[in-house]
Amino acid sequence: MDEETKQLLETMRQESAVARAENAAAHADTRRQFEIGAEGLRDSIKLVAEGVSTNTQRIERLESEMKEEFAEVRSMIKLSHGQLDRRVRLLEHK
Repeated sequence: MDEETKQLLETMRQESAVARAENAAAHADTRRQFEIGAEGLRDSIKLVAEGVSTNTQRIERLESEMKEEFAEVRSMIKLSHGQLDRRVRLLEHK
């Protein structure tokens, strides 16, 4: 191998080593940026999960309250209907 080829190969090795080092640095930077973004997403997901949990509890509480109130309304309707039916029957018998 002649001297010129040896120098060319050495230059290529050095340039390759520099490129690998730059690539590794870029990879590390990209990884850090990804981790920062991922952490932000984790925080956002936690907030959404907490909101969903809170809304689920509110819905369950509202559902329970509505069931109780509907039961009260049904009871009042039955009572009113019974009273009205009794009054109508009395009027019919007169």
